[in-house]
Amino acid sequence: MAALKAGLLGPAPSALEKILANSVVIAHLSFQQASMVASGTAEGAGGREARERRLSLAQKRLIAAVKTWEQISGKKAAGLRPRGKIAIFEPLAPSE
Repeated sequence: MAALKAGLLGPAPSALEKILANSVVIAHLSFQQASMVASGTAEGAGGREARERRLSLAQKRLIAAVKTWEQISGKKAAGLRPRGKIAIFEPLAPSE
């Protein structure tokens, strides 16, 4: 868990990155647990459906956490850029 989190964070993480990394790690652990439970034997059709539903929800949470992480990381990597064109500075004409 610590290695996964360290791999996501990098050298100087912000508070938002720390929160997002935690959510990705927790979603990953939840998905792993749901996968192990779903791979076991189920007692009847209702038990199997409940396990599959739990696995599906855990997978959706993991996908959402990773997408959010990628979105924020992409914006950070792009940096702050103004929208539209920037007017180039033109010096004033010397006064007569």
